[in-house]
Amino acid sequence: MSPTGTTRLLPWQRPDGNPCFLVGDGSGFVSRLADEMELVQLDLAAELIEEARRVLDARTWTPGEIHLLAVELTASLVDVRRVAESRGARLSVLGDDGPEMGEAGERDGRPEEHVQAPPDPRDLVTPPAFAGITQTVLTNNPGMDRATAERIVVEAIKFEAACAQRPRLRLKPSRVVDEGWHALILHTRVKADLARKLGLFVHHVPEPPGPERHDPGALARTQDAIRAAGYVPDPELWAGPTDGTISVAATCEHSEPPPAGCGADCSNTGPN
Repeated sequence: MSPTGTTRLLPWQRPDGNPCFLVGDGSGFVSRLADEMELVQLDLAAELIEEARRVLDARTWTPGEIHLLAVELTASLVDVRRVAESRGARLSVLGDDGPEMGEAGERDGRPEEHVQAPPDPRDLVTPPAFAGITQTVLTNNPGMDRATAERIVVEAIKFEAACAQRPRLRLKPSRVVDEGWHALILHTRVKADLARKLGLFVHHVPEPPGPERHDPGALARTQDAIRAAGYVPDPELWAGPTDGTISVAATCEHSEPPPAGCGADCSNTGPN
């Protein structure tokens, strides 16, 4: 637990790219959420180190593979550096009474920061663009309520952001999230603008199902990548392919071959 009044650098950013801070004793919900995100970011960094070693040791890489590896290593280094700064700053005040407050509610001459929740994925697209993607989901799923469609689109944007940050992880959408991702893909100008903001165009590569490629941990890995990107997954939208709680038209998902699964896999990048 942090000393009362400690300022903590959080493991996500504001929509404008500036850091987020939390002032508190480290016992609240936001602190626990930040702890979880930091652990995920560090775990993914450890996995990425091993992957980088394998790629470099093989000496069969292409320039494109090195580029993608550099993208992931850069994103991971940013995350790990932020975690180190946050923990280092909190360690430096352990045993102290904390920084003095100024007359205007300032700490060390700086205005006291207000806590900001994880960024809203909606901020990555314009309101008209978000409404358009939502309408595509509604059109493809007669009877679905708008609130559910909006949740699906939000989750698809989180998925896109995670894929752009971790292009080598072979992330997969759930059957429900895939409905929103396919709707996003149809809005090509929105997707291109999103790629410019995220720094990488996320390709959609449908694949025929194959037992040798089925990865039962794909959805869990994808949710971890979403957390590492600074977002919180919506658990109900990441259920397995046999869950029918939310009915959608999409049948494309990383799942077992028929009859146990659907007739196609859905990858964010090249073949598994």
